Amino acid sequence: MNISIKNIDQKKQIDLKIIFKIQDELENLFSFDTINGVLLFRIDGILLESYVNFSKTFSLLSTVNWIKTIISKVGTELKSNLYRIAYSRQEEHVYFYKVGSAVILACVLDKFANLGLLAIEMDRIAYKIADISNFNS
Repeated sequence: MNISIKNIDQKKQIDLKIIFKIQDELENLFSFDTINGVLLFRIDGILLESYVNFSKTFSLLSTVNWIKTIISKVGTELKSNLYRIAYSRQEEHVYFYKVGSAVILACVLDKFANLGLLAIEMDRIAYKIADISNFNS
């Protein structure tokens, strides 16, 4: 079977388009005033992409470090037929969403955030990223 350079370049272009679409969706979610951080992880805990505003609150740094330490545990829990896991911390709320079968979306919300509205948006973005990227396979 012959694979031409042209085919490889087209594949890279498609991959870049997918990456840019995912980044756009993450940026849209991050644009909400009460969302302090949006992080995308592989199910095994490897960070793929992040948008974090450390200037909003000092405690955000410790929250991001906490997320990194528990992400593998969250991944295991999400594999067992859970779709979303929420934690309320002293200064923030942290939501973890299963994005397909291979990725986790973590969102850090201000303690005064409208959780109902943002839950709808986070659900929508998680489904959209799974659809864009075929993370379901």
